[in-house]
Amino acid sequence: MQRLVFAVLACLVGVIQPAIAAADGPFETLPSSFTGVVPAASGPGIAWQLDLLQDGSFQLRRTYLEREPDNVFDSIGRWMAGSDGRSLLLAGDPDEPIALAIESSERLRLLDRDARPIASELPYHLDRADVPLLEPELELSGMYRYMADAALFDECLTGRRLPVAFVADNIALERDYLELLEATGREPGEPVLAELAGRVSRLPPMEGDGLVPMLEPLRFIALHPDESCAPPLTQALLGGPEWQLSGLGDTAIELAEDQRRPNLVFSLDDLRITGFGGCNRLLGGFATHGEQLRFSRTASTMMACPVGMDLEQALLEALKATDRYRVLGHHLDLYASDGTPLARFTAAPATD
Repeated sequence: MQRLVFAVLACLVGVIQPAIAAADGPFETLPSSFTGVVPAASGPGIAWQLDLLQDGSFQLRRTYLEREPDNVFDSIGRWMAGSDGRSLLLAGDPDEPIALAIESSERLRLLDRDARPIASELPYHLDRADVPLLEPELELSGMYRYMADAALFDECLTGRRLPVAFVADNIALERDYLELLEATGREPGEPVLAELAGRVSRLPPMEGDGLVPMLEPLRFIALHPDESCAPPLTQALLGGPEWQLSGLGDTAIELAEDQRRPNLVFSLDDLRITGFGGCNRLLGGFATHGEQLRFSRTASTMMACPVGMDLEQALLEALKATDRYRVLGHHLDLYASDGTPLARFTAAPATD
């Protein structure tokens, strides 16, 4: 029975294959690995290896040189290409996503926290490399289930479904899960959020050839029966969300107490924008072609406000000068024809 279950799991999860042609996007083949040594605040630098996998997930290892021990940090998450096809976002840590420029299918370059070029001659690039894929080791959260002598782990950050290897601290994880089901009257195989330190290893399946990504639970931490994975960060679209103004040029905007934040909404059906400029309602038209974006007939109501009018005028001037745009993750950036950043917006959280 166990061999049959693992054979089914291998079909569900998929066996790791050689690099395949990417159907869409900026990379010719996936998985692709990129390596390089980038500058550090102190010390000789940080060695990076970044694996971009064909399921949209990434694996990243950063090794701080000459800082042994405890100098290796692994992270995982989802990767997404920007609307311009020349930028990349690594969405792992929700508080610190990593942005990179795609200089070619062979080279990436780190961007700053605002996804803009780093003004430096230092080597912030990563080059494609023929290296083994990482086996990241880190603390993980995911929906765990055990049934019929087999277990699965749906990891929260990547969404990857991993069979659980019966090694290390698996006994404690399995025991606590079964005790929880019995104590709460849950059905066998019902998923429960589990927290653990683990390693994602590539191991031979019970049946078949190749290697299957599997979770080795190195140290069980806790079960959280009343919680579940947070929704993953996804690539926003120009039309859809309410885009809230967060910066003009290179400067974050500051609002007075109780001041409403300017925003724009793009309607792709009729190529119209609506929104709020800081004092008045805005409306107008727009047109896109590739990464080009032009606003037209932008107008506002004619109210006078004690605060917000200067901000509104600056926003209107930015819209008038806009020549192109980029959506990367949950950010919309507007640029002049020479690449000067004009405005940055953040997608408002969706409401039910």
